[in-house]
Amino acid sequence: MSETRKEMIDFIATVDEKPVSHVETILKGMSVIQIKPLYEQMKATRDEMLRERTAIAV
Repeated sequence: MSETRKEMIDFIATVDEKPVSHVETILKGMSVIQIKPLYEQMKATRDEMLRERTAIAV
């Protein structure tokens, strides 16, 4: 599934705990192709953190 620019920005804002408007301002003028690597990196980091929390909780 290919995420839209808005979905990626919403995800980045959520993970980075910043307002969506802040992230939109920073990424203004960037295309989906330019945002995708940051999105993928943050998604991998978040997934890794969730795995660590799950391992600690068990």
